[in-house]
Amino acid sequence: MGLVKEKLPNRASCVVYLGSHSHGSNFSLDDLEHATSSHYSFLGSYLGSDDDAKDAIFYSYTRHINGFAAILDDVEATEIAKHPNVISFFLNKPMKLQTTHSWDFLGMERNGG
Repeated sequence: MGLVKEKLPNRASCVVYLGSHSHGSNFSLDDLEHATSSHYSFLGSYLGSDDDAKDAIFYSYTRHINGFAAILDDVEATEIAKHPNVISFFLNKPMKLQTTHSWDFLGMERNGG
């Protein structure tokens, strides 16, 4: 179970990872919609309603991993991180771009070479 290791500002972008999906690697549109719906239900149980969860979640990971990104306050985040189905929970921090020359760095040629 992941825990919030740093103090959150009043509201912050967080990622909640719930493990793998039950649909596996073969999935349909219905599976993807069910995954998103389950994210709304899960977060809605903490926020009071699925509509509040829809307002908080700005991305659902539905294809290969099971989780979502949402704007949460520190109390909500702490409680969610304690849930037994939460594999990990972390702040969604902006990352600085390290390179725009990956092909050169990896020694790869351009134009199919």
